Amino acid sequence: ANLGFNVTAIDNSAALIDLAKTAAQQGMNHQNAIEWHCATFQDIVQKDWQRQFTAIWACASLLHVAYYELPKLIDGLLHMITDDGVFYASFKYGNSERVKDGRFFCDMNEEHWEALKQKITAEFKDKTWLTTDRRADRNEEWFNIMIKR
Repeated sequence: ANLGFNVTAIDNSAALIDLAKTAAQQGMNHQNAIEWHCATFQDIVQKDWQRQFTAIWACASLLHVAYYELPKLIDGLLHMITDDGVFYASFKYGNSERVKDGRFFCDMNEEHWEALKQKITAEFKDKTWLTTDRRADRNEEWFNIMIKR
């Protein structure tokens, strides 16, 4: 928003949105440039937002969605970006689904991504790469995906 972009910020936690709003108001020059929504992933894809966004940033968020639900969700999100839009997502690297500390995780690797891509109906080009978590208390790899329509 400080760079002049209109931002639609979405989270399923109203408390987290309130924290983000407070932080944004303290460091923002363009307070009206952020539109806040409390919504689930399913709520998002049901909105009338076809071709509305130039980019979607889903950093470490889709990893809380079951693998079998991802193709339909990603299809819905891809329909929301413009024809020249981009979509970024990241997952913990692996090939399992698990619950850790009461939170669901769907890991992703090259094989899982290739299989998932076959179930997405929207046409796109993608690039994937691995990164290492930079937090001091973590020793994890992340599977990153950049999609261009």
